[in-house]
Amino acid sequence: MGLYSGGTAVARGVYWNPVDGQEVHILTHGVLPGDASRRYLKMTAAGLLVVAPVFGLIFLLFLPLFGIGMIGILCVVPMVSGLASVTMTAVRLASGLAGTGWRASRSHLDGKGRRPVSRKKMD
Repeated sequence: MGLYSGGTAVARGVYWNPVDGQEVHILTHGVLPGDASRRYLKMTAAGLLVVAPVFGLIFLLFLPLFGIGMIGILCVVPMVSGLASVTMTAVRLASGLAGTGWRASRSHLDGKGRRPVSRKKMD
């Protein structure tokens, strides 16, 4: 097994990119696709048959963790959002600004909404 960069002229063989799993078959002499940042391993067919099940096993081992994480996110995010909404309502009620439309989390400093000053002509 050898490590080759993209854009390198190589001999016949099967080249595999471990980052994205791309498999490149070079039938005669050719150039590997991609720029110099892409790396390829020259693999035999038997080597690919060994590597593929190992990656499948790793995926199966970590799949339950992805499910647990998604359930956690789906439960925690709505609870935190609801808690923040209740807290902001309590702050507005406690400060006496519940009916004024004031929101502590918003700032309107862009200058919109100012009325033009009317200037009367002096004779």
